[in-house]
Amino acid sequence: MIGVTVSGRAALARKLGSLPRAIEAAIAPAIAEAAEEVRGEARATLDSGARSGRVYPRTQGRFHQASAPGEPPKSDSGRLADSLEVEVRGLEARVGTGLARGRDLEFGTRDMAPRPWLFPSLEKARPRVMKLVAEAVREAIRDMAGR
Repeated sequence: MIGVTVSGRAALARKLGSLPRAIEAAIAPAIAEAAEEVRGEARATLDSGARSGRVYPRTQGRFHQASAPGEPPKSDSGRLADSLEVEVRGLEARVGTGLARGRDLEFGTRDMAPRPWLFPSLEKARPRVMKLVAEAVREAIRDMAGR
């Protein structure tokens, strides 16, 4: 017959019981950083790259080439990019804009096909976001094991 005696069971139970809170506390800053990553990616999406839509005349001999359906919108005035906000509450983060134009571009309207820009930005930032959160979880678990 083999017997096993576990010492420190009460301490282990306390550590395991506090693990979710420790992980949540470690993940919260990573969530905020991840949301900023998505915001930065969205700004870059709006501010860069060529578009293949119609060319519109602007003032003083300037022109703007719009995006074609399916392409992200190309920033002209910078208002949409400047309006991007990050809101973090605990383990939830939101990245977006209060401008109706942002929603209209992302999903389209009755008169305009979608020009997705925010969801593709999230998808592009996803590997960095996942890495930030995974590192935070690993660090929290290491910290708990070291106590």
